Amino acid sequence: MEATKLKGIINKEGQLIIEETINLSPGEVKVLIFNSATPVNPDFDITLKRLLELKEIDPDLDENDEDEIYYPSDYAFSGSIQLLNELYKILGDAFPRGYASVESRGGIDLIWKNKELDKQVWFKFPVNENFTSSVYYRKGDESNLIKQPETTFIAKLIQWLFTEDSFDIL
Repeated sequence: MEATKLKGIINKEGQLIIEETINLSPGEVKVLIFNSATPVNPDFDITLKRLLELKEIDPDLDENDEDEIYYPSDYAFSGSIQLLNELYKILGDAFPRGYASVESRGGIDLIWKNKELDKQVWFKFPVNENFTSSVYYRKGDESNLIKQPETTFIAKLIQWLFTEDSFDIL
């Protein structure tokens, strides 16, 4: 079984629907990954689309290119989608625009920044269950790393990004 394509659609009611198309002999099967029952915050939508793009295979990719192309593991990908969904349930309209990238082993980094306040929250979803997740956060020169953070703590960090609160409040 091989995932071939992910598709995210915002329907007329503002609901986000994500499907994964899977190749199976003799045909294809569509699997619903996520269906939001509420209108979607545009920053959440952009963040989720950035995550979905990590699974896309570029049709113009030159296989002889010397640069290595990394793809997320299924474990990291599905866990990251679930985490974003849980964070959206907590943060709602306050969910800020974030970024997604793949680390070299196939884990996923979800990143939120506030350049004005010089703050950053960086969640690392591991490649598989043998590794632990972590969240790194910083303000200026001060930083901290928490292993296996609770989703509510990650949401609190994301809210902290946009306040004048000091590092010590956490």
